Amino acid sequence: MYMHFLHTKKPHHAQGFTLIETMIVVLVMSILVTLAAPSYVRFLDRAHRTQAIGQLMGIATCQERIRASTGGYDTSRCLPGDSAHYRFTYRETDQTIPLFFQLAAQPLGSQTSDPCGELVLDSLGRRSVGMASADTTRCWSGR
Repeated sequence: MYMHFLHTKKPHHAQGFTLIETMIVVLVMSILVTLAAPSYVRFLDRAHRTQAIGQLMGIATCQERIRASTGGYDTSRCLPGDSAHYRFTYRETDQTIPLFFQLAAQPLGSQTSDPCGELVLDSLGRRSVGMASADTTRCWSGR
């Protein structure tokens, strides 16, 4: 008696992915990236804005130290170099208030897409933003 069933080949299982499966994965990944990219860009804008706010506060603190020791502000000092995302400057003002300065952080490069625009801080602690449609409180709180 010949036992034929002992010599039967096992069915061959395909290994790897088919082209259709690979294309479906690529399509799903593309959709996810398309949905996530704008959120990531907004996150980066907020992070860079928060850094700029910290630098503006640092500049104002430096000016207050100068005023405490000399009796006046010195706008030729305290400015950091430009970052990749903001340029820091003192603005010329026509204020009648003595001992007054106004700082501005102007967005550069990819940061120009930030809806807050320019950040402004003065020696009286007033904060504003360059975009009229932006909420100053929200922009300055890092949201």
